[in-house]
Amino acid sequence: MTHATGRPLGQRFREVLDIVGKLGSCTCSEITARMTGEIEPRHTWTYCTRAVSLGLMSVDRSRRPVKYQLADGSQTMLEAMASTAKPVKAEPPAPLSAADTVALALRTQPNCVFALARGGCGAC
Repeated sequence: MTHATGRPLGQRFREVLDIVGKLGSCTCSEITARMTGEIEPRHTWTYCTRAVSLGLMSVDRSRRPVKYQLADGSQTMLEAMASTAKPVKAEPPAPLSAADTVALALRTQPNCVFALARGGCGAC
C-alpha cells in the first residue's frame, strides 16, 4: 500500500492505525503496549507523527501526554491508498523508419562546422 509520495505503508504502520481505531483517543505508550512483538516507543511516535502528516490521524497537543485519534475520513483515505489500480501508461511511439530518422537528423543536427559555431542548424 502506497500513498501520494510513493512510500509504502508498512505492516506496523497499519497496526498502529488499527489500534488507534479500536481505542479511540490514546497515547503512544498505550499504542506501544498493544502492538505485537517488541517495539521501541520512539518508533511508535514516528508512526503516529507520520500518520498525522498524512492526515490519517489527528493529535491533541493541548495536554501531556499527547493523544492521537483517527481523523475523519481516514478509512476512505486508506482504501484509496490501498487500491492496486496502476495508472495506464501510454504506448511508446512507433520507431521511426530509416528515411524519417535521416530527415530528422538533417533538420535538427548541425551539418557543418560553421553551423556548430553559430549554434544553429542548416546549410552553410
